Amino acid sequence: DFGHYTSYRATTAYLLTLSEGNEVKFKGSYGTGFRAPSLSEIAYNISQSGPTLEQETSKGYDLGIELHTNNGLFIEAIYFHQEIEDNISWGVSNYVQDKGISKSDGVEINSELPIDDNFSILANYTYNDTENSSGLQRIRRPENTINIGLRFATNDNRLKVNLNWRSVEDAQDSGQVSLDDYEVLDINASYALSDKL
Repeated sequence: DFGHYTSYRATTAYLLTLSEGNEVKFKGSYGTGFRAPSLSEIAYNISQSGPTLEQETSKGYDLGIELHTNNGLFIEAIYFHQEIEDNISWGVSNYVQDKGISKSDGVEINSELPIDDNFSILANYTYNDTENSSGLQRIRRPENTINIGLRFATNDNRLKVNLNWRSVEDAQDSGQVSLDDYEVLDINASYALSDKL
C-alpha cells in the first residue's frame, strides 16, 4: 500500500588509547528511515472519519565522544540531528500527519561512576530542541529529561537493586498547551535463588 523504500545507515568510530585502561572513542552515524502508518492507526482513523495517513520518512545523524577510564568511569556526549517528513502523531481525537519537515536537535550526556565494588551511580541528561513544519515545538517531546540512578549488586551478583529518579520538563500538547513537568522514582530488585532460578 505504501510502495517500496530502501533505508540505510553508516557508522564509524575511532578509538584512541591514552594509557593502559584509559580510552577515548570518537563516533558518528548517518541513516535514513521509513515508517508506514500502523494497522491500528489506519483503522482508528477510518472509524473516526479521520484523515488518510501516508508513510513518513526520516534522516538523521549523530556525533559523539566517549571516555572510559581504568577505574570504571564512563562519560559519553552525543549531538544528534533528525528530520522527519510527514510525521504521524496523535492529535486531539485521531491520528494526524504533519505535512512537511519536523526536526529534533539536541545533546545527550551519559555517565556511570563506580563508587566501590558494589555501588555505581548512573546519570544522563537530554536536551531536545524540536520543531514541527510550522516552526512550533513538537507535541509531547520534552525539552529536558534528567535521569539519576543508583545501582547495587552483592559481591556474588545474586542480589541486585536499582533505584532511578527521572525528571521530565518543558513538553507541550496539541494547541501549544504546556504539559505539567513530572518526576518518577523507580525501584526494582532481583535475587538469584540458584544458577537457574
